Amino acid sequence: MTQKKSINFGFRGWILILFQAAGFYTYCIFNSFAQNIQAGGNAEFFGWNPNMVSTVYTITVLLTIVFQFAAAGKVATAKSVKKLALIFEIISLIFGVLMATVFVSEVLWLIFFACAIFFSLVGATLIMGILVGQWFPRRKGTVMGIATFAFPITNAFLSLFATKYFMYNGMGMRMGTLLAYAPYLIVSVIVLILGAVFLKDYPEQAGCYRDNDRSLTPDAARAIMEAEIAAKKNSVWKLGNTLKMGDFWLLVIPQGLLLASSVGAMCQIINILNLYPEVYEKYGNIQMLGVCVVACFGSWLLGVIDTKFGTKKAIIISSVLMIISGVLGFIQSLPTLMISLALLCVFEGAASNFGVSSAAQYWRREDFATVWGWENPAINVIQAFGPMLVAIVGAKAGFPVVFGIFAILGIISLVLIILFKPARIAARDAKYRAEAGLNAEGVTKSNAELMGEK
Repeated sequence: MTQKKSINFGFRGWILILFQAAGFYTYCIFNSFAQNIQAGGNAEFFGWNPNMVSTVYTITVLLTIVFQFAAAGKVATAKSVKKLALIFEIISLIFGVLMATVFVSEVLWLIFFACAIFFSLVGATLIMGILVGQWFPRRKGTVMGIATFAFPITNAFLSLFATKYFMYNGMGMRMGTLLAYAPYLIVSVIVLILGAVFLKDYPEQAGCYRDNDRSLTPDAARAIMEAEIAAKKNSVWKLGNTLKMGDFWLLVIPQGLLLASSVGAMCQIINILNLYPEVYEKYGNIQMLGVCVVACFGSWLLGVIDTKFGTKKAIIISSVLMIISGVLGFIQSLPTLMISLALLCVFEGAASNFGVSSAAQYWRREDFATVWGWENPAINVIQAFGPMLVAIVGAKAGFPVVFGIFAILGIISLVLIILFKPARIAARDAKYRAEAGLNAEGVTKSNAELMGEK
């Protein structure tokens, strides 16, 4: 009996969106809170060197990249990707609690910070990204567009809890910092429990449907899932094949540059807004909330564009926004700065889902997890230098110069993504499959083929 197609995500689909969003915002709060509050804006209170945090962040991200290149193949074919995600997120929360409560020395705290970033970043991007691609291969842009609301929302409310942190200082450093972290930690625990109870690696294992598309019978949907799982073990997109594909880098570099600039700026958002201290002192929360609202709408809209028209077009639009944001931020005025930050938050949220989207868009479904396993660390190689670049250049030359650099990087991103051609990936895929003695058609087609994207 033929089932009906639903435009909704389904109950478990919404749990997955919350699960992915919690992963993003957990990583975001550990990073932003550390760089803006504990060892940034309040460095003199702790007696720490604020530049050490951005340096440790960069080193940690590079270590996650090494780990992901080494472990991506095993993660992609793991017996339970969901369990791996839970393990990494739980470990990151443990180190988050240690960040909030243990202040024996700066070195020890930096180790806690590095571990929290390592486990939250790998969990939220590599591992959870595989789950999203397996549940929503065609609607992943819209799904991730909603999940990435976590970035602007977290940044918007960061200043609110930063204020709480200073208020609670009278209760002692340990209690004050723990109370500032507490809302984030509590929400993370609740969402992780929901994910543990309601999610599976594939929707068919939970009695659901891929993309919540009920046009297939349950038996047909499960048969496709089983064929895809078997084919995944024979993916032709090994590390060497993937990295020597030119269009892989035409896709990766723009994503890395978009994230490097947006993540780097968000790590210094309070310092950037303090270019106008008299305004930030009175209206800082309103400023952050305004940026958050615009960013959430933009992230959702770019996610819809990604789903309907393809990831390439969404990245082109984001690159244009990056150029405009850079130019406006370079102009030294409060109105242009606020517009610049809003645009920057728009493409930060969008860029955070382009990796998952592009791997699912331009490669076959049975190759998605493997390609994403290589693509995510490649993107992060570039993204890793964003916070350090913004912190150093901002301190020495001023943040307007930083935004000028963003504009230049946006131009580079735009040129590269325009040169990217999905058809060349399809041709190389056929070549690799022929060399491996596999059926040229594979088990599934890429979304680009289904959409007729060239």
